[in-house]
Amino acid sequence: MYLKLLKPVVFVLIFLIRVDISSGQESVDQLEPKYLIKKSECPINSIFLQSLDAETKREDLIIIVSHLGKSEKARLGQRRLFNARTFLVFISTKSRSMSRIIAAQGERVPGKGFLDFYVKGELELRIFFLKNRELFVQPCFEGVDTKPCSGEDGRRFYPCRRSNRR
Repeated sequence: MYLKLLKPVVFVLIFLIRVDISSGQESVDQLEPKYLIKKSECPINSIFLQSLDAETKREDLIIIVSHLGKSEKARLGQRRLFNARTFLVFISTKSRSMSRIIAAQGERVPGKGFLDFYVKGELELRIFFLKNRELFVQPCFEGVDTKPCSGEDGRRFYPCRRSNRR
């Protein structure tokens, strides 16, 4: 008699344990970043990347993952990664080594493309982009008198980097 009662109880316990385990797993879509930029703009990108730089140690490993949005140009993910990595190495106040920053291409996503920045396994920053837009960072060229792609820092980044290959 006890055996007949025990079977349903064991089944319920196994079911509850499986539900508990699966609800603890997170997908990329469910990860919540500490900071979120919903619309990428040069001054905002620069402020948040400087903040990320300031809040991390020089030896901390930073992982940047690029996710292209639906129908975005394939090379754009690499260019966004390049600009983010270059900013954290050359504009950084900590003289970071290129080897402490890992850049990777993630899967294509149905909505807007974005960059994720991980430090110590935690998602610190996510930057969303309008379709086919670069990651623009300092120096930001917004004034009429300022020539884009002028100066050494401006030529480090895309799209200015491309114009230097003459």
